[in-house]
Amino acid sequence: MISGIRELRPILREIGIDDREEQDFVVFVAFDSDTLDLPVGVIRARWDRDALQSKDREAAELEALYKTEIVAACKKLIQRVQQNA
Repeated sequence: MISGIRELRPILREIGIDDREEQDFVVFVAFDSDTLDLPVGVIRARWDRDALQSKDREAAELEALYKTEIVAACKKLIQRVQQNA
């Protein structure tokens, strides 16, 4: 979920959606902000195993906390894109 949101935010800007301003999508900003210090992708290989396990637990907790709101925002985004297609 973390890497997905990190990839989605620039795409939103490209299609003219400001997720910092539009209430339906501010959850993406909040989640991204809350997970900035969590490693994803290739950088994980550079992390200490114990530290990584701790960060993975933190990531899982945040993903569970935000999941419902993020899924709802994604559904709204899909509807919006389909309406504008």
